[in-house]
Amino acid sequence: MIQLQTKTVRQGINKAYLKVNVKRADLDAFKEKATAYLNNLAQAEGKDEEHHKAYLRDFLKDTFYSKEERLVNTSRNVDLGIYSGKTTSSTLEVIIEAKKPDNTREMISKDDPNAKALQEALLYYFEEREAGNEDLKQVVITNYTEFFLFDAQEIERNFYSKKALVNTFNQWKTDKKVSSNTKFMYSKFGEFIKDSDANLSAVYVDLSKFKKDLEVPASEKDDKKLIPLYKLFSPEHLVKKPFANDSNSLDKRFYNEFLHILGLQEVKEKGSRLIQRLPQKDRQSGSLIESTIDILKYGQHMSEVREATVQYGDEEDDQLFGVALELVITWMNRVLFLKLMESQLLAYHNHDPKFKFLSYDNIDEYDELNKLFFWVLALRNDERNENIQKKFGHVPYLNSSLFDATKLEHSTIRISNLDDKSLMDLYSRSVLKKGANPPEGPLNTLDYLLRFLDAYNFSAESSGGIQTEDKALINASVLGLIFEKINGYKDGSFFTPGFITEYMARETLRKSVLDKFNEAFGWDCSEFDELKRKMESVELEKANEVVNSITVCDPAVGSGHFLVSCLNELIAIKSELKILCDHEGKRIPYLDIEVENDELAIEHEGELFEYKLNHEWKNGKVIRKPAGSDRQRVQVALFHEKKFLIENCLFGVDINPNSVKICRLRLWIELLKHAYYRSDEDYSELEVLPNIDINIKQGNSLVSRFELDEDLSSIFKKSDHSLEDYKQAVRSYRETRDRSEKQHLQTLIDDIKAEYSESLINNKPINRKLSDARAKYNALVNQPDMFGKKASKKEIAKAKKKVAKLEEQKAEEEAGAFYREAFEWRFEFPEVLDEEGKYRGFDVVLGNPPYGIKFPKDLNNYLKTKFVTNTWRGESYLAFIELGQNLLKTYGKQGFIIPDTLLNLGFTNDLRNYLLNNTHLFELVLLPTNVFENATVDTILIFAEKEILEELDESDEVKVKFYSKDSIIDDLIHAEKEFFVQLKYWKELQSFNLYSDEEELRIILKLDRFQSLEKIGSVYSGIKTYEVGKGTPPQKKETRKNKPFTSDEKHSKEWSPFYDGKHIGRFTNHWNENNWIKYGEWLAAPRDPAIFEGEKILARKIVSDRLIATYIPEKSYCNTLLFIIKLESEEFTYKSLLGILNSKLIGWYYRKKFQINPEDTFPQILIRDINQFPIPEATTEYNNQIESCINQILTAKNENPESDTSKLEAEIDRLVYELYGLSEEEIGIVEGSE
Repeated sequence: MIQLQTKTVRQGINKAYLKVNVKRADLDAFKEKATAYLNNLAQAEGKDEEHHKAYLRDFLKDTFYSKEERLVNTSRNVDLGIYSGKTTSSTLEVIIEAKKPDNTREMISKDDPNAKALQEALLYYFEEREAGNEDLKQVVITNYTEFFLFDAQEIERNFYSKKALVNTFNQWKTDKKVSSNTKFMYSKFGEFIKDSDANLSAVYVDLSKFKKDLEVPASEKDDKKLIPLYKLFSPEHLVKKPFANDSNSLDKRFYNEFLHILGLQEVKEKGSRLIQRLPQKDRQSGSLIESTIDILKYGQHMSEVREATVQYGDEEDDQLFGVALELVITWMNRVLFLKLMESQLLAYHNHDPKFKFLSYDNIDEYDELNKLFFWVLALRNDERNENIQKKFGHVPYLNSSLFDATKLEHSTIRISNLDDKSLMDLYSRSVLKKGANPPEGPLNTLDYLLRFLDAYNFSAESSGGIQTEDKALINASVLGLIFEKINGYKDGSFFTPGFITEYMARETLRKSVLDKFNEAFGWDCSEFDELKRKMESVELEKANEVVNSITVCDPAVGSGHFLVSCLNELIAIKSELKILCDHEGKRIPYLDIEVENDELAIEHEGELFEYKLNHEWKNGKVIRKPAGSDRQRVQVALFHEKKFLIENCLFGVDINPNSVKICRLRLWIELLKHAYYRSDEDYSELEVLPNIDINIKQGNSLVSRFELDEDLSSIFKKSDHSLEDYKQAVRSYRETRDRSEKQHLQTLIDDIKAEYSESLINNKPINRKLSDARAKYNALVNQPDMFGKKASKKEIAKAKKKVAKLEEQKAEEEAGAFYREAFEWRFEFPEVLDEEGKYRGFDVVLGNPPYGIKFPKDLNNYLKTKFVTNTWRGESYLAFIELGQNLLKTYGKQGFIIPDTLLNLGFTNDLRNYLLNNTHLFELVLLPTNVFENATVDTILIFAEKEILEELDESDEVKVKFYSKDSIIDDLIHAEKEFFVQLKYWKELQSFNLYSDEEELRIILKLDRFQSLEKIGSVYSGIKTYEVGKGTPPQKKETRKNKPFTSDEKHSKEWSPFYDGKHIGRFTNHWNENNWIKYGEWLAAPRDPAIFEGEKILARKIVSDRLIATYIPEKSYCNTLLFIIKLESEEFTYKSLLGILNSKLIGWYYRKKFQINPEDTFPQILIRDINQFPIPEATTEYNNQIESCINQILTAKNENPESDTSKLEAEIDRLVYELYGLSEEEIGIVEGSE
């Protein structure tokens, strides 16, 4: 029998949600309503079921769901349900099956789930699913005090995914079983539960056990244990509403007001959401962008900006906006980092207000903010002046280059240049308008900014406690999403939901870790669980060395989201392998770390981990001690683990300098979360941050002057600086706390790279040839030969000409403007060079590379020569995939999000062949359309391993995960379909077919062995009637407007029938002599008139689960929504061919082969697809039988288009199966996927 595995309330709640604080007022209200509910139940003994339902309904409504505007009510036979909206016409999301407390016989228990309550709940679940409801979140079974909460994915996995059970249900529902009584179906569910050996998971709670705790007056200590219970019934758990630190969703209220203060707006343009400067009429001179632009423009600060045209555009306004935005992003990076740090200090010190420093009371001028940047954060405490010490003495020094003045600040302005008196109107829906005394009229911009930020909770790490202030949480993930959007202002970049980055990090890193341990210890583990069982035999230090050796790169790093996900996953891997150590190399017991919602959920000794200090004030100075030595130990361990991994394992490149800044900020914030006070400084100093900026670099990942396999060995030997000198300089740069030393090391590193680069350039063939030619020319000019004879003018002229030609050739090679941003992978990251300086490569390359980018012509030509797959349209993601493979070491793992155009379109054929012949594809995931908000491109995840060619095997398998286009998902663990396919099938098909498993692919390949339709006929597109500038004479706008060549009346014999897509059905013609065309050269795109003469088949471009086509016997024309099929062989008649084309088999074939989803808004088929349709050899017998059926169908449909011809169509389907020689098993596969 199915085993019911129950979880406690705490175990059942998403750990990331556990970390979210609960507002005191909300918890008090919950306690009051829960107490009233239990009291009502106690007085309800002897009352009927409806009384009990009413009490539960009111409890749910009064606690959460009325204010959520969600209906809680009965639904058909369902006892209670929670809906997505206010009425029963909205979607049912939670099924509640309730039994009276005394009905123990029908209620499930922990030991026996096979009771009527579960059987009934399953019936209701199946009814909802078969009605098309894909949004169910929970199934709850209760006796009003005991609650069993089943995640809908558990019900889906254990019951609804079982085809035989679903078939039984459908047969019962359509009266095809011996009884249509519900008892019959309950018994079938009961038999299934009895015979299954699966594990069914549920959260269990007995609400009555909390009665005393609910009745206790407000107390943080006592109430904290009620928080998980509160969260269990909340919409964030029951209906999976996004919560405050959910990295998959954007806080739009914060985002919109933040844009307002900046002086920006988000607009939708050609399907993308772009960030732009506000239009002239809406601009406020006090906004940060406008203030900055004015000072840049009227203070004449743009003259020192180098290459403004290259970086920001030709127009002055574009240059001003680009420079201003980069400056404002730099300043806001610092301010938001400081806001997070302030929240962290307050949390460490029990919210002592003395640690609050980022307010208008403290900082009432931009000059003060500038001092905070450079006189406080950029200087150690002992370097600060006396006045600064008094004002900001408790603000720690962090050693972050975030507080180094940027090159752009040096050449233009600093935030202190902004006007302290500038004013701004409040945003129309400002958060500051909440509360008793909202500000009236315009606010000082700096005051507005600081008040706005203070209206939110910026805790870097929440503790899941009780929050007295009504402030929404803004954490590092949410800030990352916001900056990702602002940063992609030109091209409308989309932020990647956290559950995707988390999944991609997990899929690549766990495989990489597995490979590393197998290689290090000679193991052959194929699964991560198998690896865990072996870890007890490995020394902690060696195990950590293995994981620490992994290198990860994102070549289009953006906001750094992928690197943060990788950082979290590496920490979680160490925890799961039980190798996570403290700073002294000792294992930390009772420490469990998991990744939940793309955040680390850290538990120590069964409680959420929280770093706190005990502190007191003496003579104006703070005295600190950690609140427990274990807390200090864990915090120190987490900081140093993250520090090492960020410094040595995570690398990124981006062409956008703002992206580079934001990525560095994200990584610093991850370290800030676990910053600790140093015990060796009497807990007076916070541990400083390393200089991680050296791992995140600016440049064009796709452009390099030097190949990865260029030999540097001689250069390292001849250079003034060895490879070890270079590596040591990088290590020293990361570790130094001295700013002047850091600047010296940066100069040294730049000099070393310039030296290597110059040597490589001199070694290039063109430079060697030019050097030789110049030497020969100089010799001819300056030196006579051994007999004292001088060179002739002709010889000198010839040598000079050769030098000039080689100089011209060199200039052409280096002329590309794109070289200015070239990124030299060959030596920029010494961590992936071996001891001899050979490029070794990264273990993991992952990301969401840009796509749809239009390259300049010269760059596109360069990329075509560099990347073998970038042969046609110059689509950017093609080059990034090939680059990713080049950057990997052998057996390295690649994971990218890319458009689904890779699957089967012609222009991606070279890339498919490249991947099949040079890599081991190990997983592809077809994502739903709505994964990226407002995106117009459907996407897939692709995972590939770099292989040695000789080791590639046709039996290698790829895992396929499939989600339908309209699915709404919040994880990638539970796919709608998941299967493995041998790659040989994709090679033969020349496409990556994610719609078909191996059984289906074998049928497709069997059908493909028949002749194609193009062998017996031709397919043509219909007529495009109107387009300005086309036709003879060329059409004008008036022609397109007045449409003189088409009409709903036949004006003369020159007018012919003209079919539109809506006129054609399956075996039906709905044209009613109401659409005509005057055919001739005056049309925009006329076709050969012979195409339209006589018999033909017209097929709609828009398809459903089958082709929509019919037979047309006479001369007629059609528009571009229809295809014309003309036979060129007498082997078939039009009617027998129509029977084949409209058959269930051909419908199944084109959906599977060409990956056409009938659920798409406008699923289309192409001419090239129809040309590939397999056509069997005709026989007179089958032709006659099919044609006979067709004649009967056409006659019936002609008399009444609604005629039921299903039996005749089924007979055609049977004949077609026989024509193609399908077995009963193969027919079952085709029929079963309908």
